[in-house]
Amino acid sequence: MIDINLIRENPTLVKENMKKKFQDEKVGLVDEAYKLDKDYREVVTRASEIRSLRNKYSKEKLFTDPNERNWCFNERRQKR
Repeated sequence: MIDINLIRENPTLVKENMKKKFQDEKVGLVDEAYKLDKDYREVVTRASEIRSLRNKYSKEKLFTDPNERNWCFNERRQKR
């Protein structure tokens, strides 16, 4: 099993080593793994940004009107 960090940092080295071991048919998988990992990290980053914005706006909304804040806390207490 190849460490994903090695593929991220030096995919050409991984490809060369695969060729040395006569695994030429698997060299294309390195590019595919690199691309999938890049896409995955972009999606995770975007999800984190969206979650951060949601939390920010949620806090702003809760604390702008004291009546709404009290209602929200009371609703939570009643559900317990």
